Amino acid sequence: MDKYQQLSEMIAQSERIVFFGGAGVSTESGLPDYRSKDGKYTAMRQSNDDPKKIMHIDYLMQHPEKFFAHYVDDTKAEPNRAHHILAKWERTGKTVDIITQNVDSLHQQAGSTSVIELHGDNRSWYCMDCGHTVAYTEVHPEAEVPYCKRCGGLMRPNVIYFGEMPDRHVIEQARNIIAQGDLLLIAGTSLTVSPARYLIRSFAGTSVVVINTEAIEVRVVPVDLCFQAPVGQVLEVIDTILAKT
Repeated sequence: MDKYQQLSEMIAQSERIVFFGGAGVSTESGLPDYRSKDGKYTAMRQSNDDPKKIMHIDYLMQHPEKFFAHYVDDTKAEPNRAHHILAKWERTGKTVDIITQNVDSLHQQAGSTSVIELHGDNRSWYCMDCGHTVAYTEVHPEAEVPYCKRCGGLMRPNVIYFGEMPDRHVIEQARNIIAQGDLLLIAGTSLTVSPARYLIRSFAGTSVVVINTEAIEVRVVPVDLCFQAPVGQVLEVIDTILAKT
């Protein structure tokens, strides 16, 4: 039995799938990941910029013009086959809980209803002075530094940058969901950034599967299957197999 057949059987038998995804899930939507050879952080380093400095909350506050010069508007991206397949599995009766490190909200756009965003989202922006919140359609950070129309304060997306702590409630919710799953799919992430590599320690289910274009080492949980391929490609093959059973 090949790996694809094995994974299809795991999914068919699973009562609660936990999909733990990173930037590699959205690359097929045209969004860059971070640490691959074509990643956003790689490009910054090639330009002699330090990603952890540029994407730090202090840099945003002290140098907003330079910060937003690196800003990538992902709000025009569309869900890809990975997002759609996960949503399809949910519609057909599978329990699929998604925990994502991405802030693009593409899982929700595809129709998934159980989505936890560890690093926030780009759908809403708020003023760092008065807290006024607006939809992303009301700001244009790719063109200019966004300022609050009420008080003139600096606007920022509702995302977690270096130097900021994730929401404790969100982290605890993610930990509980991981602990309840029986199949953990780790996809499109190197698990480099905390809390990702710590959260998956909570998994107490049956099987762990890794899907990533580049080889990664997962030490905190035993891995049953590894696929070194695009996430959408693997899920599409699995979905085709499941459709025939």
